[in-house]
Amino acid sequence: MDNKYIVVIGSISDFSELLPLLCFFYLGKIKTFPYIFTALAATSALNITSFVLSEFGVYNLYLYHLIGIAELLLYYGFYKRNVALTKVLKGFFFTALIIYVLGSLFEGFDSINSFSRSVSCLYLLILGLYYLYVVYRDEIISDVTHSSAFWINAGLLFYFSASFFTFLMSKKILSLEITDFFSAGWLIHMISNIVKNIVIFFAIRLRDNV
Repeated sequence: MDNKYIVVIGSISDFSELLPLLCFFYLGKIKTFPYIFTALAATSALNITSFVLSEFGVYNLYLYHLIGIAELLLYYGFYKRNVALTKVLKGFFFTALIIYVLGSLFEGFDSINSFSRSVSCLYLLILGLYYLYVVYRDEIISDVTHSSAFWINAGLLFYFSASFFTFLMSKKILSLEITDFFSAGWLIHMISNIVKNIVIFFAIRLRDNV
């Protein structure tokens, strides 16, 4: 695929968090899903900063380490707020956090912390699946089609599924010699981020905020 299209899609991905963020402000629902709002605000600021720095040719790879830690902390907060997590899942959070921090330190800020980012994505993916399990087991949502939290989780599941694959392969995807296969892999990550933000945008517009 032409690198021009990859850059365009990447730019759209970097700014796509603004769509649900503006909706949060317009509908006044920041307090309804504070962790989701904060996560989107943090990743949006980091993505846009990364985009601006790259336009000026300034080193920006360390920002991706901050995006990962922000996602791990804040999306964990979303799940902890919306469903009772088991002690095992809470324990795995601290394990994933330690792995992420150590991964960033040992792999260095001049590269993508691929292993630890994959671990954090896998952990958040497990939380999303556990959320679905509890929803259906306890029937805590009467109508999932009108549940904001349910659809936010759907968007996150899609995003972290794609991100797990992407960062598992990131050393190849982000290499200087980008093949069509690995370009497609990185595109999956960018497109999944766009889809996630569109899904969250429509989710927070639902009247039922359960």
